[in-house]
Parts: sequence; C-alpha cells; structure tokens
Amino acid sequence: MNKRGASVVVFIFEVLIVVGVIAASMGAANRMADSESTKQTQLSNNVKMMIDTLISVPGDVVIEIPVNMTKYELTIREDLIELTRNGKETTASYILPAGMTAAGSEKNVERVCITKKKNFISLTQC
Repeated sequence: MNKRGASVVVFIFEVLIVVGVIAASMGAANRMADSESTKQTQLSNNVKMMIDTLISVPGDVVIEIPVNMTKYELTIREDLIELTRNGKETTASYILPAGMTAAGSEKNVERVCITKKKNFISLTQC
C-alpha cells in the first residue's frame, strides 16, 4: 500500500473517532441536562431569585412560580429554600435584610405563589 493511501485511511478513522467522541459527549450532556436532580436544582435556584426580586421591590407583591408544582413540596424559611420530590431534597440559601421574615410550605399544589406583604414573605396557593 502506498503512503498516500495509508494516510487517507488513517484520516478517515481519525474523523470517525472524533465524531464518535463528540456524539458520546453530547449524549451524556443531554442526559445530565434532562435529569430530575438538575431540574430540581434549577427550580430551587429560580425560587431563590424570585425571593431576591421580592426583597428588592417596594410594596406588596405576588409572584407565581411558572412551574406545575404538584410533584414537589416547597418550604421557605428565614434563610433556606427546601424543594423535595420523592424524598430527594434540594436546598438553596438566601439572605434576608434585617427586619424581614420568611416562612411557608406548600405540598402537591399545582400553582404556588410567593407573596410579600410588608416585611413578610410567604408561600400561598394561587
């Protein structure tokens, strides 16, 4: 076999190996992104950002969590958000300014709202 023919064959195998590695990496990344634990972590972080937004907005405010919450139990405390599904708990912490309090829990409710009235943040059924 001549050198040029051998280099073409080696090049084709290299391309196939690279394509295979890229496909395997993309498949693994998609499985991780679609996993329930990732979604649960994202949801708890989204609730944290909603509470941070409520803290910064003056006056009384109600924000609806834009996710069907029937599969989850959501609890907020003074400095912690707990999101539980099938016994697996995910937490996110936040800091309340002095004088503000937060408490509440909702379980297996489709629509959950985070409500701020004066200096109190709570969970309510929408």
